[in-house]
Order: sequence, then C-alpha cells, then structure tokens
Amino acid sequence: MTLSQAVTVKTGHAEDFLARVKHIMRAADQGEALPTSHTVIFEDPSEMLQCLSAAKLRLIQCIRQGPGSISELAKATHRNRTAISRDIRVLKRFGLVKTHQAVNSGHGQQTRVELTAPSLKLEACI
Repeated sequence: MTLSQAVTVKTGHAEDFLARVKHIMRAADQGEALPTSHTVIFEDPSEMLQCLSAAKLRLIQCIRQGPGSISELAKATHRNRTAISRDIRVLKRFGLVKTHQAVNSGHGQQTRVELTAPSLKLEACI
C-alpha cells in the first residue's frame, strides 16, 4: 500500500459509497488520475466512534510522531501490549495504519506500525 495523501473517515450510507465508486470508475475510464486518498464510510455513527475511540485516537497521534513497534507504542501511551495490538488490528482493518516486520537487533523480529496517510479527516452526520 502506498502512502495516501489523506484518509477520510465518515458516516454515510451504501448509496454514498456506491456514488464514490462510480465517480472513481468514471475517472479511470476517462484516463484521469485517480485520487491518492481513501475513504472509510460507516453507516452507524456509533460504529465510527467505537473504531475511533479516545484511546485509538491517542494511539494514532503517537504513531504520527514516528513509526514504532508495539512495545514502543505501549510504553509511549502507558498501555499494555495486548491492548495496543488489538487497537492496531482494528485500525489496520480500516486502512488507517499499516504494519511490517523488521529485524530487532539480537532479539528476532518486531512488528513496526505506521500511518497510511499523513492526515486523517473525520466527518460525521447524525
């Protein structure tokens, strides 16, 4: 996955998603440049808030300071590794972070976490 310019997380309906896909497909058919951003749409605002809880938003802010390992992020956020791993899985599923394995000198492998885009735009309509 290449680095997006921005990730938009918003509430909407299936029709909103389909309209966005139709617009992108039309642009692709006409040979236009495709957007370098991606959008995550939640139909239920409470699901969006669960995905982007206060703890996950603090974690995103921490990752924005610089990519880190699960252990480094746990230490920086004063949370345990299990909670960080769980939150990373959720954020990764929605395309907000990406992970990769890196050599941890003398200690095997470690999972490194980084953002997929430099900015995160939140939009919610209730």
